[in-house]
Amino acid sequence: MEYSASFTAGGLLMNEFEALLPELVGSDNGLILNGNQLKVASEGARKRLITEIRKRLQYAKSDFWVFYENADLNDRRLLLFFLSLSSYRLVREYHYEVSLKNARRLQWNIDPYDYELYLSTLTGRNNIVASWSDATRLKTITNYLRMLREAGLADKSILKKVAPSRTLVARLMDTGADGFLDACFLTDNDKKAYTK
Repeated sequence: MEYSASFTAGGLLMNEFEALLPELVGSDNGLILNGNQLKVASEGARKRLITEIRKRLQYAKSDFWVFYENADLNDRRLLLFFLSLSSYRLVREYHYEVSLKNARRLQWNIDPYDYELYLSTLTGRNNIVASWSDATRLKTITNYLRMLREAGLADKSILKKVAPSRTLVARLMDTGADGFLDACFLTDNDKKAYTK
């Protein structure tokens, strides 16, 4: 998967997915979106959102939206974050290589400079990332942090653990998403509670 900054078009896109939910439930994720359900004034912005929604739909399993529809608000946010982790390489790397490593070192304060440093290491290894402007690089960081807040994994500038429901954990474990509990910043002791 290539690096992309396209996720900066929006955060988790929860309002957009909620508006599309009736079409998504029971679909095979191959639906044609025209975006008329989205409350976006600009045609250009609507097209960008539809492109990003389609990208994320590629990573949703066939029954994802039925499960989503029956989930509580906390789990819905986590499901959309999980979908973003699956859809965007940079979101996944920011999360596992920066945020999770900081949380494991008990560094709960969010410092955007940590993400800038990570991007600097990528710049030397990847031509796509190296071609981004400073504004684009900053936007990837600010939008990732927005996603964390929207998912409940951060409060202003502090990372925080989130305990998903047992139903959500069972569902994701069945689909092979073992790292999901780590993504919620849960410790080994926290994770043991889900195996009892």
